Amino acid sequence: TVAADWRTVAEMMDFTYLEIKNFEKRDYPFEKVLTEWETRPEATVANLLSILEKAERKDVISDLKEIIDDDCRKYLERQLRKPVQVPVVDSCGPRTQEREGITLFDDPQGLIPETFDAFICYCQSDI
Repeated sequence: TVAADWRTVAEMMDFTYLEIKNFEKRDYPFEKVLTEWETRPEATVANLLSILEKAERKDVISDLKEIIDDDCRKYLERQLRKPVQVPVVDSCGPRTQEREGITLFDDPQGLIPETFDAFICYCQSDI
């Protein structure tokens, strides 16, 4: 049997006819198919291998085997490293003066209503 080309694989990845036609215009259409497909939630190494298997592209699977193994090994190594950022989110209030109040009798929590003494200064021509 004739091995399926990239269009068959793109169809199996659920790309529409119009999307596949747009991919055909590219210099490297299958590269674009993979780039678009990898943004989807179902894009996993296992699903890619399954699609290639169904499309009878064992040649591609054997060509990719070493690359996929290397990528998976690197991924697992990264998972073992310490994260750059602490995973805990600190939900305490800000540690700045904005929580201290702006007047002598101010309630920073806003539980007690504030009252102010004020006066209006104007001149006769403003009326």
